[in-house]
Amino acid sequence: MEIFLQHVVNGLSIGAIYALVAVGITLIFGVSRLVNFAHGQFLVLGSFITFALVETGASFWLALPLASVSVGLAGVATDRGLLRWTIDQPINGFIVSLGLVIVLQGLFVEVWSADQYKIPSPVSGVVSIGDVRIPVDRIVTVAFGAVGVGVLYLILKRTDAGRSMRATAENRDAAALVGVGVGRAISTSFFLGAFLAGMGGAFLGTLFPFSAFSGSTYLVKGLAVALIGGLGSIEGAVLVGLGLGLLETLGSAYGIGGQWRDGYAFMAMVILLIWRPSGLFGRTREY
Repeated sequence: MEIFLQHVVNGLSIGAIYALVAVGITLIFGVSRLVNFAHGQFLVLGSFITFALVETGASFWLALPLASVSVGLAGVATDRGLLRWTIDQPINGFIVSLGLVIVLQGLFVEVWSADQYKIPSPVSGVVSIGDVRIPVDRIVTVAFGAVGVGVLYLILKRTDAGRSMRATAENRDAAALVGVGVGRAISTSFFLGAFLAGMGGAFLGTLFPFSAFSGSTYLVKGLAVALIGGLGSIEGAVLVGLGLGLLETLGSAYGIGGQWRDGYAFMAMVILLIWRPSGLFGRTREY
């Protein structure tokens, strides 16, 4: 039983990373109707900025907000400088964001090389509950993921910026007619989505080695999570992200071998979208 519980905690920690990526993807899509395929690179950018700051002697707890805000601003720059020009032509946005993936990968290689890096964990030790020993860094990752999503939920439900984003997501033209700053709402969604990716990247770097090319793996899994949960559904992204982390970890430990670990998300996505194209928590909308 103790080994099972340890696998559960490990699954939730990686699931929290998936959830942070998927929440960003689904938030940006819900407001702008664009899927930013460079979102996985924002995750890696958060890892690299945190790594660079920690290497200069900064505390991880100082590097975390600095990296998250920096990645959030990079998200706004991506919106304003590139994707905003394609907002009425999603296929063009798809192509532009794919090109941005290649550009960012090349930039990361030039600045940090193609080597793998790892950020020293800001916490150490284990928590013992009976015979179960849980690494503290895993608990911290899950806790910060929960806080990040919880704060986003409060912003969406309790603030003027959140109401503007929700109005824009429901109907962009109608929102503009009643005075909502649609452009500002879209930029805010890019900032918040990228901020969460940057935060996820900071914690990812403390758990696993990363490189300039790690973003693609997490993008594809985050996109699969967002599609299964239903594009535009924050709740769906969180629940499916955590579920995928558990499925991968427990499946590798007790079921199919580890070589199939990366296939679980895609098998689940194909099966579910055949049955329910809008995802588990999504709903069809007309725009």
